[in-house]
Amino acid sequence: VQDKLPRLSPFARWVLGRASSTRIQAMCLGGAFCSALAALLDGIWLPLSGPLLLLPAALMGISHLLYGVVKSAGGQFFQLQWDALLQEASILACVLALPHNSLLGLHCSQWLLVLLLFRLMLGSGIVKLASGDPNWATLRAMDFHYLTQPLPSGFARAAHFQPRALSTAACAGMFVVEIIVPFLFFGGAWCRAIAFLTQVGLQISIMATGHYGFFNALTICLCILLLDDQQLPWAPQPAVLLPWLPAPEALGIALAAVGVGVTLLFALLQGIGLLYALRGRVTPPEVLTRLHYRFNDACGLGNAYGLFPVMTTTREELLLEASRDGKTWLPLRSRYKPDDPTRGLKPIPPLHMPRLDWWLWFVALGHRGRWFKGLCQRLLEGGSPE
Repeated sequence: VQDKLPRLSPFARWVLGRASSTRIQAMCLGGAFCSALAALLDGIWLPLSGPLLLLPAALMGISHLLYGVVKSAGGQFFQLQWDALLQEASILACVLALPHNSLLGLHCSQWLLVLLLFRLMLGSGIVKLASGDPNWATLRAMDFHYLTQPLPSGFARAAHFQPRALSTAACAGMFVVEIIVPFLFFGGAWCRAIAFLTQVGLQISIMATGHYGFFNALTICLCILLLDDQQLPWAPQPAVLLPWLPAPEALGIALAAVGVGVTLLFALLQGIGLLYALRGRVTPPEVLTRLHYRFNDACGLGNAYGLFPVMTTTREELLLEASRDGKTWLPLRSRYKPDDPTRGLKPIPPLHMPRLDWWLWFVALGHRGRWFKGLCQRLLEGGSPE
């Protein structure tokens, strides 16, 4: 099994072993357990003191490493933008989970995640305009999007047949939320509250008409950072964390300098990721490109985001058929992807990510990877594609 795995680091190969289903499931459960435990050890439900204050960050780090191993082993199947977003958000969450003294402060690491949200939303809007697609430029893209996206959900059919004026208004409103509203992230409390409401509203509308796994839920979690504690009176307030090592003033200043330096580096990498959203329009300097490549390859920082830069205006479906006698051929229906125009849209469990169905949509567009040949070979051998 190992010979068939993608290029992996020695650590990933050691963790995966022979990549059995049992081990992979154990890794997934272990990552989920570490994340849940880190959320509980927030100083509110289970107060911590001394060196144990580092435990939440360590648990987040373990979760990040385990997901990175699964993502690397998954190859093309894990090369979706929400996989990159989860990996990038998790490493910044490790920084947020570290104990903060009065000099380093909480806002330094919190704004790294806000900057990630800013880059995600602004990049999503910019790539649509930078692509030169006339459907986005004329605000006609939403006339096609609802039923040509990979996995339409619940209200996609109703949204597709809405009046053309509403479709145009929805497209214009999306550009406002993705390109203009993100600059409110850096305003006052009420500016950020308005930005929170508009961003969450956009994510809910996307979830109602299309299925993108945990992408929208993760984006909403990032949006919560836009709100002040005073705007969440129902939420438990975090305890004041004191440094677990008494540090002299000189050491505190040094730690603050290191924290600011790391923050600036992360911010620089995120800025380069935003420049990559303008593919063909802006090219970062070579030295920044090399820096970005090293950190992006090592820990997934500075990804470029932006779905559907060119709108798909027709829906083509790939239909696989099988036969036991070579005469009678029967279609192999997808579990979630629409493949029969005479039937309605198929329900998909919330937050579930049917990766096979998603990538079959790309195959119909002409993007065939090595995995598709392997799928066909498994079907010929009588194995299950899942």
